[in-house]
Amino acid sequence: MPKFTPPKQRGLNLAVFLLIFVFNYTNCYSDVIVPKLNSTTTNGWVFNNVTVGADFWSMNKPGASVETAQFYNFEAFTSITIKSTIGTYVDFTYCTTRLEISNDGVNWTELALNTHQGSNTTGKTFSFSTSSLPNKRAKIRLIETNTSNSAGARLFSIEITGTQPFIPAPISNEAKEITTRSFTANWNSCNNATDYEINIYNKLPGKTEKAILNEDFSEQVKLNELVDTELSTYLPNWNGKYITFLTSATENQKFIQVGKASTKGGYIETPPLNLSGNNGKFELSFDIGTINTSKCSAYLYINNEKVAVITINATNLSASQHQTYSFDKGTENCKIKLEGVTDTRYAFIMDNLLITQTLDGVETSIAGYPKSTENNTSHTVEGLAPSTTYYYTVKATNGVITTNKSDEIRAKTLAGDYIIINSNEERVFNNETINGNLRINDGAKVSGMVTVTGEISYVCRFTPGKWHSFSLPFIPRNVGGYIDGKGCSLRENIDYTIKNYQNEKFTDAAIDGKGYIIKVKSNIDNGELFFFSDKGFTLNKNNSPYTVDYGYTHLGNPYTYNISPKELVAADKYYSLINNKFIECEDELLPFQSFIAFKATAQAQPKQAIHPDTETGYISPLKTGNIKIWQNGKYLWIIGAKEPINIYSAQGKLIYAGSIESNEPITLPTGIYLVKTTDLTTKIIIK
Repeated sequence: MPKFTPPKQRGLNLAVFLLIFVFNYTNCYSDVIVPKLNSTTTNGWVFNNVTVGADFWSMNKPGASVETAQFYNFEAFTSITIKSTIGTYVDFTYCTTRLEISNDGVNWTELALNTHQGSNTTGKTFSFSTSSLPNKRAKIRLIETNTSNSAGARLFSIEITGTQPFIPAPISNEAKEITTRSFTANWNSCNNATDYEINIYNKLPGKTEKAILNEDFSEQVKLNELVDTELSTYLPNWNGKYITFLTSATENQKFIQVGKASTKGGYIETPPLNLSGNNGKFELSFDIGTINTSKCSAYLYINNEKVAVITINATNLSASQHQTYSFDKGTENCKIKLEGVTDTRYAFIMDNLLITQTLDGVETSIAGYPKSTENNTSHTVEGLAPSTTYYYTVKATNGVITTNKSDEIRAKTLAGDYIIINSNEERVFNNETINGNLRINDGAKVSGMVTVTGEISYVCRFTPGKWHSFSLPFIPRNVGGYIDGKGCSLRENIDYTIKNYQNEKFTDAAIDGKGYIIKVKSNIDNGELFFFSDKGFTLNKNNSPYTVDYGYTHLGNPYTYNISPKELVAADKYYSLINNKFIECEDELLPFQSFIAFKATAQAQPKQAIHPDTETGYISPLKTGNIKIWQNGKYLWIIGAKEPINIYSAQGKLIYAGSIESNEPITLPTGIYLVKTTDLTTKIIIK
């Protein structure tokens, strides 16, 4: 979130600044955890038996103490320092104070004991540092422990500071599990974040000024060194050269230095921003200054077009020159760049970069939002209206640091009861009923039984011209797709081809709820098919195992989750399509995957690889031992046969006899043939 620029740079009066600071410091990116307590500034501290002096607080009464006014999340800091300056109430009299911590404000644990003898006017500085505290959320107090009031302490100041980890802003992803009344927002995990805040909102009619980019560089933790090679970590999607993050002398403000004083080429460029709204009109403002007592100049670019020359007055490491511009050059992927151009004075500093646009739609959060999701990176929003557009953004926090919000994501609820389960998404049902339609995209996993009163549509994308293993848990009443951008019902054997393997060959098949291989023609847009069920179908119902006869049977996984083929059918061997071959394999089947089961007989010998011919769909290689036999058009191929080969016509006439010594095919006319070796007899069809 934005930090507050010191009053001298913004013209705020001190009272207003302090009021704002009191209510916001616990969420700022400043390294100050608790503001410094002295005789004039008391914000963040409470007192017990303590009186104020000229420039100190007297702690010479029993139980005199100062403690933090609230509990702090010390877990958010990688190191913590508590620094106090303490003098004696009476000159050169011993005084002792104890630094303590408490997670309930009642029971206190000692952190350090401070003993001092010296002047009552100057005091001694005590520093307690640690990488972690025994309490993650706690109060801190300093209490006197003297038995004599005259041996009390004078407290000149106390301050608590810490080193904060860097938290990148979340990246929101597209909504999942969209229904008529809910959707699930999701985003990436952010390092060092312990909580996320999500806002769900509508956009009502009207105009609103929206901050497209609001960067004050205050979340930066790597200071006073070039970060060019790590810029994508600290400022994701920004570009720049010779970039250094700096902090002010009082460490209450951070800003960026662009360039080196005597080296040309330093620049800073924003990420691509969508500034196409409002006809490209937008407002740009920032604070800028010099690195020393000499003025310099910088060029301002929009999409590499120079739009302004900025004369930067000498400010000596203070970004106190405020610049404001109005432009109408916004585009969908707009980049803003600043570059130093003065010879030997190329470097400049800047802060508080803000880009705004007046856009249609007044953002109105829905009831109960924004809200914490704790440390979860997804959140389901329920109770929404059907067919309504919602938006969401996310911030990451660790209780002290809160990032800028993520990019806005749009999600529209479905009209009527219509559930979509996307690819790579897993949905678990518990014997539920969907009063409407269900769409399953290929790659989704649906576990548990669910009854759909409407229709189920399964959407799968195939590579045109290539065979794919395929099955369905239902018999489709219609197969659809897009041709030249128009949705239409598709025709079997014209727009797509389906075959299954029974015993010794692939044959044309009707979709009957078992297994197939499918090939989609190139006229289908993206090779995408839609399979529609009848209404009232139940998915993942306990199906009876398959029963098969001897030989080869093409089957399919009737469930929408992974399952072993052994659980579906008792057989001797199982084959899955791998690289256009059915290879013996017992791996779990994916949803909508087909397989071939083989049950042995004395007459039927198992093939080790079954090849669907890409043109005819008839069987290809038969492999027994080291012999491989297959046909391709009018050619018969035989490889690996060392013994004599006899080929007979269907009428029993010997057509060929001899050994096959080379890898040359045998040319045969159209017909049915028997090929015999010593151990093998098989039928081959030449088409």
